[in-house]
Order: sequence, then structure tokens, then C-alpha cells
Amino acid sequence: MLQPSDRVPPKEFAQLLQKYADQQCTEAEKQLVEEWYEGLGEELSPAFSAKDLKLQEEALWQKIDAASVKALPEGKVISFNTGVSYLKLAGVAASLLILVGCFSLFRANQNLFKHQKNNGFVTVENHTFPDQLIRLPDGSQVALKKGSKLRYDFKNDNRREVFLVGEAFFAVTKNPNRPFVVHTGNILTKVLGTSFTVKYAGGENQEVEVQVKTGKVAVTQQNAKPEDSNEKAFHQSEVLLSPNQRAKFNPQIKQFTVQLVTTPAILNNEKSSSETFLFRETELHLITQKLEKAYGIQIILPENLQHCPLTADLTEEDFYAKLDLICEALQAEYEIRGTRIYLSGKGCEL
Repeated sequence: MLQPSDRVPPKEFAQLLQKYADQQCTEAEKQLVEEWYEGLGEELSPAFSAKDLKLQEEALWQKIDAASVKALPEGKVISFNTGVSYLKLAGVAASLLILVGCFSLFRANQNLFKHQKNNGFVTVENHTFPDQLIRLPDGSQVALKKGSKLRYDFKNDNRREVFLVGEAFFAVTKNPNRPFVVHTGNILTKVLGTSFTVKYAGGENQEVEVQVKTGKVAVTQQNAKPEDSNEKAFHQSEVLLSPNQRAKFNPQIKQFTVQLVTTPAILNNEKSSSETFLFRETELHLITQKLEKAYGIQIILPENLQHCPLTADLTEEDFYAKLDLICEALQAEYEIRGTRIYLSGKGCEL
């Protein structure tokens, strides 16, 4: 068999596993791979750093070497079965996929996420992965979508600035003394500490959309170029967004439209493991009050629906499904106007 001094170099290790999977190994190589596979005490870590892979492979080799010395006294002849266990082959093949995947991802990382520095700005581009997690110097985090580019410079003592083309989700570290500003063309999104999503394809005639998950977000149109922005320009045409709200800027008419997000979520400060939406003969105005508090969305009721009783379990339904069930039970309907919900119907006889 292969002794430690003859073992396969790390760069060729994946090739050896591929040969095993293709049943093209020599008898000695077969034994080596199977001892490696048997020595796997735990699953391969999905870490993508070269250092972690190197340490992990060395640990596996040490197990193989120790087992080889103990099991094979000098001069002992071992007979091999010509067939390869399908179970073991499948296991080694799976290990091959994991190992090759780790090597491939590590090598690809050098090109997929381009980090460049120019005039103090750091530029990050995501060319492949669905989401690239970026930790900014202030501790804020950005999930940069595929095909998007982020440029940032935090040297300004008065504000934290990033420039986005594409789509990204921001979780901003709170700092009242240094507002966090996202530039998307002539649209500025300003926060102190919150989480939100920004979409912008790039170019003067492209729509900009901002969706808020937590906190308050100010979105502003400015006439100056982003690099020439100042506080006076920042306060022009400003809209203030709350959780579960979104703003779209139409560059053709130069106006914002403020709406509810497509799938409203329960506010973080209202989430509880014991929170339920189970109602028994509960008047509708009490039900809508609970929904308003949970989602931060105002629901307007006419007088004739206020005291209609309802028995229902809405716990597992999303926001709009809750409204659909309520309306179905009470023969009512709802309409979305901006960021408010308006219910209407013939009412109920008490």
C-alpha cells in the first residue's frame, strides 16, 4: 500500500477520490481511500477557507497513517476483493463531492466577490452567489444579491455612506450621531439603525424601491448628484417609511408611491412564542386592534362592522389570508389604499 511518504499530494487528493468513484484505482489506492473513508469520525465541515481545508485533510491523513501502521506489520500480504462495496462507494463519492465542492468554492471565491479599493472607497461585486454577506466597518451587515454592486466609504465622521446598484438587504447598527445613507442614483435612503431592502437596477430612468422590515427609514429625491449631496438637498421630497411599508420612486414623473409590502410580517417587538390569533365570539374591532398592533398596519372599520362577533383561529395564516378569512366569515371585503386597509360590508344583526 501507499506509505505516508508516498501519499497523494493535497492538490491531487480529489483526483484520487474521483478515480475511486470511477473504479479506476490500483489496489493500493483503493485501500488508501477506504482507510481514509473509514477514518472519517465526523462530517466534513462546510468551511470554505483554504486553511480549514488543509487542517482537516491533515487530520484525516494522520488517522489513515496511524491505522495503516497498526494494521499492516511489515511483510504482511493483504488480499483485496475485486468488487467495491456500493455503500462504501456511495460514501466516498459523497465525500468527493463535498471535498471538491469546498476546493472549488474556495478557488471561485477569489473571482466571484471582487473587493476593490479606489480613492478611499471599497467596492464589492457579487457575480454568482444568491446572497453575499458583507460586514461593514461599523458592524452593519449587508446581504448583497447576485449581480449587485456595493461601494462604501466610512471615513466621514458625520455619516456612513454606501452606493448601491442592484438589490441588497441592510441590517444597520444604530448610531444616532452618524446616519447611514444608501445612494441609489438620485434617491437617498437615510436611517439611524434599522433593517430594510433597497432595489435599484442602475441608470437615471430606473425605478428605485425601498422596503422596511424594522425601524424608520427616510427616502429622499435629490437633484444633485449623489457625491455632491448635502443636508439641504437631503430634505427635498422626503417620505418616511415604517415597518411593512415600501416606497417606489418613478423617475418618469419624479414621484414616490408609498404602499404596503407584498407579504407583511409580524413586527419583531410583537413576536412571541405564545402569540396566537385564536378568537371566540370576539368583536371585530378587538380583532383588528390586535392585527394593527402585531403588523403595524392601520385597519379602518365602518360602524356597522365594529361589533360583529367572530370565532376563528388565524394563527397560522399570513396577514392577507387573515383578512380573507375574516371577510369570508362576515360577508365583507377589504381594500388597500396606500398603507391602510379599509373594510366594508353590510354588517351583522346582533
